[in-house]
Amino acid sequence: MVNKDQVAGVAKQVKGSVKEAAGKATGNRQTQA
Repeated sequence: MVNKDQVAGVAKQVKGSVKEAAGKATGNRQTQA
């Protein structure tokens, strides 16, 4: 069984990856992690 902390951690990782990809795509260094 997955606990809430694991779900939150995975969601945070995904969000960070998406943000980084968006930053790279637009060339916005501030958005990059």
